[in-house]
Amino acid sequence: GVGGGGDGDDDGDGGDAASTDAAARRCVTVCAEQSRVPCKRSVGCLVWDSSLVLAKYLERLVRRGELDLRELRVLELGCGVGVGGMAAALLGARHTTFTDMFEGTAKMLPTLRRNLERNLDARGVRKRERYDVRRLTWGKTPVDARFLASPAPPDVLLCADLLYEPRAVLPLLRTMHALATPRTLVLFAWEQHDEDAP
Repeated sequence: GVGGGGDGDDDGDGGDAASTDAAARRCVTVCAEQSRVPCKRSVGCLVWDSSLVLAKYLERLVRRGELDLRELRVLELGCGVGVGGMAAALLGARHTTFTDMFEGTAKMLPTLRRNLERNLDARGVRKRERYDVRRLTWGKTPVDARFLASPAPPDVLLCADLLYEPRAVLPLLRTMHALATPRTLVLFAWEQHDEDAP
């Protein structure tokens, strides 16, 4: 998981991350389970380093007052075990949508659900009201208002380690283009796994 160590300015008032002042001062702790058994044909049931970096960067933006998530809708692409989206939700996002193809393994979706129950439900972040989970195949699933259950597109797109397969890049870009507007904040973290890649 990712744990943010405090710098001593948290007043420990016990309020949730969406409260008026606490979200800006608070560190987020996400306990993310990954599959104990290797997932064949799927990279979505592991905690990837870039997802931890993305969660920590999001926390840093909020703590510094550079980003206020309280009125923003967040969508995580290729969420896997949900680290980035859970961080956003715990940092006070108005609504967080977790999306992935959920294909290639039967373990992926149950692992995500357990993570959401332990990190969000247990802390009072209510499903449907504050977050939802949707199946999204890049380049294929129409990402219109019906899919988003909202007339407006997401304000923030979270992407962690999505450039692992060259043939997935174009469909990913098509989906991002369909979701984003000129005002959308896109946070993209990745690790170069293939040293020979350009």
